[in-house]
Amino acid sequence: MTDSLEDLAPEGRVHRRVYTDSGVFAAEMERIYRCAWVFVAHESQIANPGDFVTAHLGDRPVIVTRHTDDTIHVFANRCTHRGMKVCTARRGSKKRFVCPYHGWSFATDGSLIGIPHGKGYNGKLDPKDPALSLNRAARIESYRGFIFASGAADGPSLTEYLGP
Repeated sequence: MTDSLEDLAPEGRVHRRVYTDSGVFAAEMERIYRCAWVFVAHESQIANPGDFVTAHLGDRPVIVTRHTDDTIHVFANRCTHRGMKVCTARRGSKKRFVCPYHGWSFATDGSLIGIPHGKGYNGKLDPKDPALSLNRAARIESYRGFIFASGAADGPSLTEYLGP
């Protein structure tokens, strides 16, 4: 992209490249969708422990779940080992999410709970290491049953973001 983003949207006009340029798309994902509050599910969709739906934070697939302690979690739908999707269903109920590649399993809060053939890693992997858990959304809030997530750790609260 040779033009600056400002050049693509002069006063009262929008250049057609705004809709097709991969650089503009990447900037939108980084500056808007990974920082803003994004609607990911409604609480009625995950009424019981183990219930889940899949959604997106921008272009990143996520899983929204209700854990066994009734808390709501939003985490990446991508195994921390090799990046494979751990859930291909749109919605349902599971006790765990298992990566189809090497069989790593994750609890409904995104924590790693099993590594098959763990000794094959020469003791270099600790399943209790939080870095091996599925990457969680930085913030999750609910407003009147609507669940929102944000990839940004800092910023306005959901009610401030939504406004009056």
